[in-house]
Amino acid sequence: RVIVAFAVYALAVAFAASAGAAPPVRLHVVDVGQGDGLLLECPDGTIGVVVDAGEARESVRLAAWKAYVAARIPESAEIPLVVVSHPHSDHLSGLPWLLARNRVRLLVDNGVDVPTRISQEYAESRRLGLTSGRLGQHSAIGPTVYSEQVCGATVQVRMFAPTDMLRTRCVKHPNDCSVIVRIDYGRTSFLLTGDAELREEEALLADDYKRRLLK
Repeated sequence: RVIVAFAVYALAVAFAASAGAAPPVRLHVVDVGQGDGLLLECPDGTIGVVVDAGEARESVRLAAWKAYVAARIPESAEIPLVVVSHPHSDHLSGLPWLLARNRVRLLVDNGVDVPTRISQEYAESRRLGLTSGRLGQHSAIGPTVYSEQVCGATVQVRMFAPTDMLRTRCVKHPNDCSVIVRIDYGRTSFLLTGDAELREEEALLADDYKRRLLK
């Protein structure tokens, strides 16, 4: 059973581990205009995962995303996992604010910073987070499937980036290097693909990843 609830600038989808199980996990899909901004809410009401963080050029929606996050994640709270799908401004503009505001246990991206203002601001906030201790760990992932458990180990999050990911190509075509995220809670799964295009979709459908991510 899937329960859909509307909120200002956001859609929250609730899903249970099995029939009759309670409470559910909720995936909040925040309307950031162009781009993505998602929060995974654990059964206890805390936020276990943040994926992407909106677009600076959508200033009203970015401000609404920040307010939505602030209402659900206290400044004193640690976020277990933050994922940046790729270094385009419509996916990472809110990250410098989030990394300055909250402690983050693990930050995952594809390890590629592009020569744009917002990408460089994100890279600097990541560096400052590591040196200050507010960011526990940064992992730049590639073709090896990276797995984390959140929400008291009830939710599994698996991530990977393309097998043929070359830094020069990723700088020129960031969409092709999107971090793919699969979230599993019991028998329910979500697949978040960033802005993956045909080249990366073909890699995702290759036998190895199909077996590990799409089974």
